[in-house]
Amino acid sequence: MNYYIASCSCGNDSMAMVWELIRRNYPLNEVVRYNNGMDFDCIDRLWGKVKAKCEPLGIKCTELAPEKTFEYTMFEQPHRGKHDGIIRYGYGWCGGFCREGTRQKKYY
Repeated sequence: MNYYIASCSCGNDSMAMVWELIRRNYPLNEVVRYNNGMDFDCIDRLWGKVKAKCEPLGIKCTELAPEKTFEYTMFEQPHRGKHDGIIRYGYGWCGGFCREGTRQKKYY
């Protein structure tokens, strides 16, 4: 049996995808959101709309969260530099080749 999951960040693209999957009656068993705890209120409200639309249709809505807070990872988490081995604290802002939460998301 196939199980269909949509990943929804509640951004324009993923919201449009979820709405279109539902509108076109495509198979969809679950919608998953990764919440790092630092989203704007509007994102939380959009997730509420997703749940309100999906759950009556029997589509499960799952919200994942990291074990450690965004603030801890960004400012406090100790790690060694790749090249010099110096202990640093926090990973700072993401950008370029650095993506926020990628390592944490891999474990779900």
